[in-house]
Amino acid sequence: METYTLSHFPEPYSTIHIALFHTVTNARTIRNRLITASTAPGPEGELSRSQLDYAFLDASLLISRQHLITAIHTTLLNTLLPSSSSPQTRTHNLHSEILLTLSPNYNISDSVRRHGIADESDAVVVVRVGGGESSEEVYKGMTRVVHGDLVGLEDLGGLVDWNRVDKVYKLSDLNQLPLSHQEIVQRKSAVVINTVAIKSVT
Repeated sequence: METYTLSHFPEPYSTIHIALFHTVTNARTIRNRLITASTAPGPEGELSRSQLDYAFLDASLLISRQHLITAIHTTLLNTLLPSSSSPQTRTHNLHSEILLTLSPNYNISDSVRRHGIADESDAVVVVRVGGGESSEEVYKGMTRVVHGDLVGLEDLGGLVDWNRVDKVYKLSDLNQLPLSHQEIVQRKSAVVINTVAIKSVT
């Protein structure tokens, strides 16, 4: 797991924890828990939501560490306004807002369907923003939810489903360019990351 401190953001939101899990075996269970917790009433619902207070991302649409960090940073820039003491989000919370930032449009349902954990997800990125826990406590909390093998974020590039990326970000035309495969991937990566980054000014 990687932990980042972003000192230019307010203290409750300045620490970011990110873990990439491969060979995940319980994605369907996690997704069902998220759906149930979102509408569960009373103290039981609050407990369920606190246990799942992470962003769960399908790793196959994340092209690199830079892509992910840019999305998190853009989310914080967009939601932590100087005039407000708490995040101003379009979605339920800051973690689901990361999914919306990753999406090329502002359709919340599309962002969850495309970038959120799916029943068949076998590689999942888990993000925790803020909180007063230590890195060890955050990681233990993640492993209580996700059953899989922790791998480094540098492995993201090998997990990309470029056909899905092409479809979501409308990049198929780049495949026709008279360039090498590596050059085309570089072009696509630049478009994807810029699409996410520019959401901080649109």
